[in-house]
Amino acid sequence: IKSLNIIPFNTKELEDKVNNFKILSESIRRNFAEILLATMTCLFKIYTSIKAEAAVDPSRVQFLERLKNEARALIMFSGMIQFRMPGDTHSKLLRMEVYMN
Repeated sequence: IKSLNIIPFNTKELEDKVNNFKILSESIRRNFAEILLATMTCLFKIYTSIKAEAAVDPSRVQFLERLKNEARALIMFSGMIQFRMPGDTHSKLLRMEVYMN
């Protein structure tokens, strides 16, 4: 997903990705809600699997923080793009992000 370079994974990329969204092909934009949900689902599943591990070390905590920041950037991006998504898309994205905090 990161190699597609269409979704920001930190807040520094937000403005560029919002501007680039406007020039994406219609076939990508038509499926963008699914792309966002798939991305957040991946972040959420990685987060929960790492969080469930018993070992506590600084690198693990740092990785979990990075995942939360990536999820936060995705939420901000989904609110900034001028695109009508199915009604439950935002609630699903937000629910996963909240469970990560």
